[in-house]
Amino acid sequence: MIVSARRCRTNLLHAGFTLALAATAAHAQEEQHHHATVGTLHFPVNANAAATREFDRGVALLHNFEYVDAVAAFRRAERVDPTLALAWYGEALTFRHPLWGEEQLDSARSALARLAPNKMARLAKLASERERSYGAAAEALFADEPEAARTRAFADSMRAVVARYSSDDEAKAFASIAMLGAAVFIRPVARARPRALEHGRPRGRRTGVLRSRVELVGGRSGFACLAGSPLTHGVCEAAEMIGARQPKRTGRRRASARSPETA
Repeated sequence: MIVSARRCRTNLLHAGFTLALAATAAHAQEEQHHHATVGTLHFPVNANAAATREFDRGVALLHNFEYVDAVAAFRRAERVDPTLALAWYGEALTFRHPLWGEEQLDSARSALARLAPNKMARLAKLASERERSYGAAAEALFADEPEAARTRAFADSMRAVVARYSSDDEAKAFASIAMLGAAVFIRPVARARPRALEHGRPRGRRTGVLRSRVELVGGRSGFACLAGSPLTHGVCEAAEMIGARQPKRTGRRRASARSPETA
């Protein structure tokens, strides 16, 4: 009976080890899949290596409108390094879907409240002026103001971040999406025509409005996606939708744009 019990324990240990290896391999495959489908980037933050990887993954997923996976990545970053305050701001942004005119405002504010109870306390947790500039922009987006005012304030704040950190591609990506989201509150938006933008050069009506967004995304070289910039393809897709109130929603996009809380 003693030998049998030992064998049983050994078998259980082997089984547990095998399951752990399988889970690790599955996670590695999932990471490779996401890197292949949403691209890679590096968003400099003051955090340990594990939290930085999760945060980078969250930002890449957010740029590609994969909101459910993005919130999971940001929450992993929060757990791995609780000092990475910007992860809570990233989580809050997953509850705002500007191209579809959707937001879960209570969920976004709840994410920020878990970081600290008020704006000043939250911003004080951010590790650098650059991080605080991103945090202040997000605070403007989720402030106690009408949606139109919040959306415009977020776009203006992100434009200011780009002006201050002109080499920050992530700031350009967030700013381009912010301006797309704000456009519907500025003036009536006409439907986009196919190929409304070509090689970074807007065609048709509202040329000035379009050009400001294209130049922000791609700079002198035109569209970031056409110029081989490290910006991921989701932002390029969004930029091509300029002039449309809402993009055509495919089955994949509908699934990606659902609330993270329902996943």
